[in-house]
Amino acid sequence: MTPPLSELLEGKHLIVTGATGFVGKVWLSMLLTHMPQVRRITLLTRPGRFPHAAERVAKAFDISPALRPVKAAHGRDWQKLLQRKLFVVDADISLPDLGMPADVREELVADADAVVHFAGLTDFQPDPLKGLASNTFGALHMASLASELKTPRMIHVSTCFVAGRRDGRIHEGLVPGLSPNGTPFDALATAERLWEEIATIGGAHERIDHVQAAAEHLGWPNIYTFTKGLAEHVLAAQPVKVHTVRPAVVECARTFPFPGWNEGLNTAGPIMWYIATGFRDLPVVPGHRFDVVPVDTVVRTCFGALAQSLQDAPEAVYQVATSDLNPTTFAQTAELTSLAARRHAQRHGTTLGERLRAHTDIRAIGADAPGVFSPSGMSGLMDGAQELLGKVKVPSLLGRKLKGEAESRLRRTRRKLRNDARRIRQLDRMFETYTPFIQDHDWIFEAHHTQALLDDVHDSERDFLHDDLRALDWRTYWLDVQFPGSHRWTFPVMDRQTVPTDPPSTPALTLPGPSTHSIQGAA
Repeated sequence: MTPPLSELLEGKHLIVTGATGFVGKVWLSMLLTHMPQVRRITLLTRPGRFPHAAERVAKAFDISPALRPVKAAHGRDWQKLLQRKLFVVDADISLPDLGMPADVREELVADADAVVHFAGLTDFQPDPLKGLASNTFGALHMASLASELKTPRMIHVSTCFVAGRRDGRIHEGLVPGLSPNGTPFDALATAERLWEEIATIGGAHERIDHVQAAAEHLGWPNIYTFTKGLAEHVLAAQPVKVHTVRPAVVECARTFPFPGWNEGLNTAGPIMWYIATGFRDLPVVPGHRFDVVPVDTVVRTCFGALAQSLQDAPEAVYQVATSDLNPTTFAQTAELTSLAARRHAQRHGTTLGERLRAHTDIRAIGADAPGVFSPSGMSGLMDGAQELLGKVKVPSLLGRKLKGEAESRLRRTRRKLRNDARRIRQLDRMFETYTPFIQDHDWIFEAHHTQALLDDVHDSERDFLHDDLRALDWRTYWLDVQFPGSHRWTFPVMDRQTVPTDPPSTPALTLPGPSTHSIQGAA
């Protein structure tokens, strides 16, 4: 059995990217809550709109609900703990030198024990200049940094969907230099060639079309999976031992930091929002597997991979997925989401539309039968309604006052119809982007390496590190965790509303950066 991870981490220094993201933030929260024996965590982060990255990170952590367990575990000393353990460096993973001063880099690699790489661009169809820079070259640059450590080791967070356009069982492994459709290729040469080609293309849409064609040629459905897939193949050729964690669709936390926690937009969130807003036809293949995993399961797998890395275990791939060990389908999740939405409407519904939805069900339909109440079907209806309303004229015989009121109401109706039509078109485009994941392919991601990792934890840490993909009860998870969590943390994003945060601390959290703290001098 693996020794306690807290024992393996004692006195260690970790270099981490992507700590302000959804998965990275939960990972850091669990680390600081349960394993504060780690000596130092250096966060490589872009400053964003702040003068320095330390200010950005401090602001994000101070008000994030994901840090609640840290505050509960350490009480008044939680800020002091973060100030002792965290060291924030302004960095840009898209740059070969990471944008760091040479002396800071030298001090880091002389002292650190491992690199944990969460950062990446998760948009399905980003500008390829950004996608390649962040996902492919960013991973290469972090591997270069890791190769300079005393013991070159790296945890790389990828995605199950690097499997590309294949169906059936997907093994937990990688055949370097072989694309999803079996084409031999050189990943780094491909990435560099594409970069040179699109650097001279002026428009983002043209760049997307160019790289999308290259992705399709090799068997990847979109730029996100292509750039992440390239990264895995590029890393296989680097002089560093890489343990790769591939999550499927990452969704609401099962237990940590608390049940239902979510952040941002993931694949399931917009689909659930779509169901909850009144559309009755869901354009998915009912029998295809919907591979959802809780974020805390992903985080526990990352810790297991880190434990293996710190013990110099052989390189491995861990697919954090349920489609093999504990599958659910789009039909089942549509049914459960519909039930959850009805329950919510019955308990909290105030409008007529919400009360009506409490008595209706969603239908998971195939791609060949989009249905009237799907985005594409509703888009046609809305266009017809707009055309009809555009022809309506208020008669003068109503009198000036009544005519003015009627025209004002008609303008408001037209404006609302235009806004609704715009939203429906956005939904239609969203489902078009999701097509490879919800219609085209039925993946079965093997997860035996992952489950073995989650089982092999020390008895003293089982309460927070053990997990069981096989024991996830979909009905309970969907009704009591996923839907309530999405309703609170994801739906506001879809509705362009403010997402709740925790109140800022008094005094506000501050964190050390390179100008204020020494790496090796930190305790």
